[in-house]
Amino acid sequence: MSAITIAVSTDIISLIGATILVNGSFSPYLPSLNAQALTQTHTLKIHTLKNQVGE
Repeated sequence: MSAITIAVSTDIISLIGATILVNGSFSPYLPSLNAQALTQTHTLKIHTLKNQVGE
């Protein structure tokens, strides 16, 4: 169950990150931070899938 919860929470982070990217035109710093956050999110999803297979 914990692996599923992690996957859901990373989707929420992706939504927040996408919102930041849309609003990022107001600040030059936000898009780069957003790209970094999304990269970490996708890495978490890969680890989550591996954990589900392992269980």
